[in-house]
Amino acid sequence: MNETDYGIYCKKCFLKKHKLSKKNLDRIVYTPYVEECANCGKKEKLVDYIEEDD
Repeated sequence: MNETDYGIYCKKCFLKKHKLSKKNLDRIVYTPYVEECANCGKKEKLVDYIEEDD
């Protein structure tokens, strides 16, 4: 997964680009701020990162 993809895509666009397993969907962490998605332009919290497995 490309590290530069974090913080620029909304959940919908991030999932279209990166086919995540159901396990990883629960580990998505969002940005604390609302910003425009680089792909669709929708203003919402963006995918910040995916939490690591414990």
